[in-house]
Amino acid sequence: MNDGPRYLEENPDHRRTLMRIAVLNTPCALGAGALFSMSLASFLGGSLGAILPMILLAVITLSFASEAYSASRDLRATPVAMTGEVRRTWSRGSLMWFFRSHYMLVDKVVFTVSPVTSLSVQPGDTVEVEHWPYSKTVIRVHMVSQAHRELPQRQDNTRRLPGRDR
Repeated sequence: MNDGPRYLEENPDHRRTLMRIAVLNTPCALGAGALFSMSLASFLGGSLGAILPMILLAVITLSFASEAYSASRDLRATPVAMTGEVRRTWSRGSLMWFFRSHYMLVDKVVFTVSPVTSLSVQPGDTVEVEHWPYSKTVIRVHMVSQAHRELPQRQDNTRRLPGRDR
């Protein structure tokens, strides 16, 4: 008997995930920002060799700061839900290919999902995703409807060996 909706993915610790993102990325953004300021001061002081670290630290600072800002905004917001069609799913390695991340594109929004969710949905399926609005941290994924898929017909590719009639 079906007692309610079956979720493909459910993250009961979603608020803790946001806290962890904010707590880890804020000090990293501040530290990288301080190093960027030192490189900028060196560059403005006439040291042309400081331009490469300054550019690198600007990129690192912006990435940490944007993650921390999104998570801190989500901590003050309320979760939202969207229903849409899955356009595609894919995965890629991160951190020098040691860890795999799985992604799902619903309408025009990209979500990071679990491997099971990534394998359970196909392009054309309709899903409902409950998530935080700024960081797109997934709370729940629910399958609304599956796209009509026909299974390929199995072909009999067996060959008869010569001299074997049975």
